Amino acid sequence: MSRKKLVVSALTLILLTQSSCAALIGGAAGAVYGLKRTKNRAEFTAKFNQTNTERESKGLAPLDWCASVYRFDKGWGKQDPACKEKIKAYESGDATVFPQ
Repeated sequence: MSRKKLVVSALTLILLTQSSCAALIGGAAGAVYGLKRTKNRAEFTAKFNQTNTERESKGLAPLDWCASVYRFDKGWGKQDPACKEKIKAYESGDATVFPQ
């Protein structure tokens, strides 16, 4: 094999393995982020439910889910079909949508 073909083959092999590693690393980082986000959302939901249970036992009104989830993670709130219109109204300037 000529030196030129050997160099081209070596460079091709390096590029293929490096791009595979980058994709693998990127995929793994995305998976870790997704798991962390899922865990954070589960913890938020559990705490939200616990807080509302405590509030109701004291005779207080429960917190609004849409307002709470929007303040925690706007993107997640916008994905919730029950909250989508409320959030749209709030972002359009209707401050009465979410209680303080």
